[in-house]
Formats: sequence, structure tokens, C-alpha cells
Amino acid sequence: MSPAVMSSKRGVVKARSREQGFTLLEVLIAVTITAIIGTAAFQFLGQGIRNKENLEIKSKSLGEIQKAQRVLEADLGQIVARSVRGEYGDEFYSVTNLNALKLIEFSRTGWRDTNDLLELITEDEEEISRRSNLQRVSYELEENTLYREYWEVMDRAQDSEPLKQRLLTNVKSVKFRFMDKDNQWHNEWPTEDMLTNQNEPAYLKVPKALEITLDHEKFGNIRRIYQVAGWAEIKDAANGGGSGGNTGGGSGSDNSGGDKPDPNNNGGSGSGRG
Repeated sequence: MSPAVMSSKRGVVKARSREQGFTLLEVLIAVTITAIIGTAAFQFLGQGIRNKENLEIKSKSLGEIQKAQRVLEADLGQIVARSVRGEYGDEFYSVTNLNALKLIEFSRTGWRDTNDLLELITEDEEEISRRSNLQRVSYELEENTLYREYWEVMDRAQDSEPLKQRLLTNVKSVKFRFMDKDNQWHNEWPTEDMLTNQNEPAYLKVPKALEITLDHEKFGNIRRIYQVAGWAEIKDAANGGGSGGNTGGGSGSDNSGGDKPDPNNNGGSGSGRG
């Protein structure tokens, strides 16, 4: 066989070997690179999904806290000097945290009567029953959840049951402090001095301001101070101003639903002792 023919055959063999594809080493290298890229992409995608979920959880918790703060501000800022009668006729303090079953219990004003709106839109001539603008409220902590309870009446009958609302989750602890007229803070209300003072009944005592500290699992300690509007009314009445009479008259008319009359109706003397 001539050298030219042999050279031609070698060229054909080399061309055929190149057309057969990659070698095993080249395939292994390509698979390894693809696996590394895929793993990195999967990790980045997983981290992005986890960040999105964490952001949604924190956003939900933040919205829950903001809602709870609005409710607390509406409740604590409108505390009034109004004691109530329990199921068995026992008198309860206007504001107290001495009940071991409750974080705090108090009377507040500003509870809007929805019948006012109903009276505007209804064409029925039948008289619409009225509801007091006063409300009895309590807060309690159960299994890291803060609950708000309220009664539809002020002075309770034996069948009166509170309505319960879940307000805030992931709460580790809740602490209250109360400021008296001398700007001194107390952990309990009524204070021991108020309970032992026979000349000034503690049932109608309300704090000047109230501090609440929430220990939240995600956001740590959240501390807010609320000024009590009811204390300002008592102070004005004690100074001989006209607001005591106005407050008493307004509360008296709002208690047409069978509630106990506001103490300010008694000449303002009860609230003036605050």
C-alpha cells in the first residue's frame, strides 16, 4: 500500500473519532459544573423565599402591634371614674389590677352607640333602644396571647358574660404602672394608701397616666404611656370648674340603659376627691 493511501486512511480514522462526541472526562467536568451552578441557584432561590416569608411574618406582626396600640390608646386614654357592681352586688374599682385573673380592669367612655346611625337610616317609627356610652373592659394574657374582654352592660347581672377579643399574639409578658396625682409611679392600683384612707373612697380613684410595657417575642420591649382623660375631668371638678357639672349631666343621660349613675351626678363631690 502506497504512503499516500495510508495517510488518507489515517485522516479518515481521526475524523471519525472526532465525530463520536466528548470524552468521559469532558462529560464529567460538564456535569460537575452544571451541578455547582444548579446548587448555587437553588440556595439563592431558597434564601429569597425564606426572606420573603420572614418579611411577611414580621409585617403581619407589626400590623398586629399597631392595631393593638390603637385599641389600647382608645381604651386607656378614656378611663373614667365609674365603679361597677358585679354579679353578686360587689362593688368593683373604677380602675384596678388587683384581680389575679386579669391584668387590668377599668371603666371607659367613648363607646359609640350604633343605634344613633340606625336612627338616621331607618324609617320605622318604633322607638330605638339606647345604649350607654360607658363600657367595662379588662385585659388578660393567656398562652402568650393578649385578650381584650368587654361587657355590654356596666352593672352586671348573674347571666352577664363578657365578649372576648384576641388582640395580640407572641406576647411574653405585660406590665402596667400607674401615676398618681403627685406624679409618682405605682405598680398596683388602687395603692395601699388609697385602700386604707377611709375619707376618700378608692372606688372612684383613677390614675393621672398609665404605662404599659409589652415584652414581644419578635420586637422586644414595647413601652407606651397614656394620659387618662378621666383624671383631667376629676381635677377640673375639684378646682370648682364647670366641667364637673357638665360631665355629670352627660354621663347621667348616657346611662339610660339601666347602668349605675355616674358619681359626678352627686354634686361632683365624689369625683372631686380624686
